[in-house]
Formats: sequence, C-alpha cells, structure tokens
Amino acid sequence: MDIDPIIPAFHFRVLFKGLNKTGDGDSGFQSVSGLKISTIFPAASALEGEALKERTVFNPVVLRRAIKSTRRSLLRDWVLRSLNHSSKEPLPEVLIEVLNEEHQPALAIRLTNVTAAGWQLSDLDALNSNALMEEISLQYTSIDVKNPLR
Repeated sequence: MDIDPIIPAFHFRVLFKGLNKTGDGDSGFQSVSGLKISTIFPAASALEGEALKERTVFNPVVLRRAIKSTRRSLLRDWVLRSLNHSSKEPLPEVLIEVLNEEHQPALAIRLTNVTAAGWQLSDLDALNSNALMEEISLQYTSIDVKNPLR
C-alpha cells in the first residue's frame, strides 16, 4: 500500500514576479496567512425581479518576517511606494511554494494581479528583546493551487 506523505506547512518560500532581482532576502518569511477565497451570497431583496448576484471575495494575504539590517528590500520599497503614492503597480504574479524534504515545491499557490494592501511594523519596546517584525498585506484577483510534483 502506497501512502502519500503529508506536506509540511513550515518549509516554504515566496517568489515575486515583476520585482527586479529579488533575492533570498525577499523570499523568506516567518509566516504566510490569510489565503482564503469565498463567495458572498446577497440576502433576498424586497424588490421583486431585482437581479441579485453573488460575488467572490479574496482575503488579503499577510506575509510576516523579521527585518534584517544589512539588506535592502525591493519588496518593501515596492509596497511603500505603492501605498505612499497611491500608484497601483500590480505585480503579475506572487508564487508561494510549500517545499518538501528535497526543497522541491510540493504545493504551489499562485496569486495574480497582486497589489499592495498594507504594511505594518511591530511595536518598538525597550523592555522586550524581540526581533523587529514587519507585516506586508497583499491583495490579488485570482488564486490557483497546484501540486507540481504530480
């Protein structure tokens, strides 16, 4: 009996198509959350014959990582430029790869037409020795999930 191994959720990388030369500094994150797509169904309308349509909602994906002092982040530059200047420079694709024990993609999550939705810095606290963390929120218009090894 052949048993398929479970894909671990702790070994992953995030790749950004459309940012020039992002390196390992912009592919490693502590966590990725918020990957969710759902359909909202409208409540019944009091007006007869009114066309009611459901709509698809994509939750923002939130990327969380420690800030490294020795590297410039092209991703952070793009996010802050987009948010500060309201310039919507969408990235064509963000690829989240969940890796197996051979460091090969076991699951690939592809987000398309990605725009910056938010940026947040962790609290600065003189009584705490935690790493300085940033959260980057991204909005997207479609999601696709594949098992590349199949």
